[in-house]
Amino acid sequence: PSLLLCTVSSARTSNTIRWNSVKSADGYKIYGAKSNRKFKCLGTVGKKPSKWTHKKLKKGTQYKYYIIAYKKVGNKQVTIAKSLTVYSTTKNGKYGNPSKITVRKKSISVNSGKKIQLRVKVTGKSISKTGKKVRYVSSDPSIATVSKTGKITGKKRGSCTVYCIAQNGLYKKVKVTVNNK
Repeated sequence: PSLLLCTVSSARTSNTIRWNSVKSADGYKIYGAKSNRKFKCLGTVGKKPSKWTHKKLKKGTQYKYYIIAYKKVGNKQVTIAKSLTVYSTTKNGKYGNPSKITVRKKSISVNSGKKIQLRVKVTGKSISKTGKKVRYVSSDPSIATVSKTGKITGKKRGSCTVYCIAQNGLYKKVKVTVNNK
């Protein structure tokens, strides 16, 4: 499956969600809500543009979003990719959003069966404790897996990418090369 990554940027009363295009997608559905509410489908867009703005929001309020890429099969829309949930707080509130993510190493190599810990830091103006959390995704878990804490485990020889993703979708890539023992 293709990796669907989305980021969200905030203004005072709106959030703009951007995402990478998925090759065989016919369109995208945007789901969102205030962070303590249930998700609702907010809109649907075609192949382009790969951005959408949620308007008329309350300032200083946290919202959450995810994107689904779909393909038309007959009369049905079949989901082919789903992004992680991203969170964003509109401006003029107590908390801000992550503005930078720093990874100590851009590429690492690990032997199969061995583990290596990633060092990642999220910074920004007045971020809450949860805003500093990082999520990790491996582009190919058969080559290397990554834990919730950023520990990479080499599975088999090859290379893949590990994405270190901040709460608002800001991300850095780490190239992982797995060697045989």
